[in-house]
Amino acid sequence: MYHSIDRNASGSKITVSPEEFAAQMGFLKNNGFRVVSLKEAVDLIKTNKKLPRKTVAITFDDGYENNYIYAYPVLKKHAFPATIFVIAGSLDKEGYLNTAQLKEMTDNGIEIGSHTISHLWLPGVKDAELEIEIYESKKMLTEILGREVRFFCYPVGGFDEKIKSMVGAAGYLGACTTSPGRSLPNRDIFALKRVRISGGRNNLLVFRLKISGYHTWIKERRDED
Repeated sequence: MYHSIDRNASGSKITVSPEEFAAQMGFLKNNGFRVVSLKEAVDLIKTNKKLPRKTVAITFDDGYENNYIYAYPVLKKHAFPATIFVIAGSLDKEGYLNTAQLKEMTDNGIEIGSHTISHLWLPGVKDAELEIEIYESKKMLTEILGREVRFFCYPVGGFDEKIKSMVGAAGYLGACTTSPGRSLPNRDIFALKRVRISGGRNNLLVFRLKISGYHTWIKERRDED
């Protein structure tokens, strides 16, 4: 799980520099990792079989323009698929992706998912507003792209069983949370857990630990104590 790829906020938990991102993707390429699309990951999870080692799916939240400027060329270079969850109401606004960039990326291995219209904490809104955020964001993005929007991401990871059911009823194939977990990948395709990738000191070492699963394993046991 990535957010912003830029040089403006060193040490931010949601920012990775372009250089760090390029190094991370190079590490995946050079160490035999299989980078799959989110659709492939969900299909694998649905088989109830153990996923092959070194299998990863790459996602981005919020739809920042720097994803196109810095991340997209690196992904294209390595022929890595990825999913960008876009806040539909922020499209074409300063600092966010525009429709032309979305269309270009979808033609080159990048899938666009919905991150709602307004990036609201969904458990705190009424049903009528939930329907707008979940259903209408899908409709808006589908019309812009000319292709089905298949995946959803809960803003700030906020969801409950009712919201999950609505996402399924809207026709999405799966949905991502912001939480890691020892059951990665968990079998609930509408509550897919992810590992947040951050920038900073010893970035590549931390990246290696996170994608190995050891970082999550250690963190969970520390939280249990």
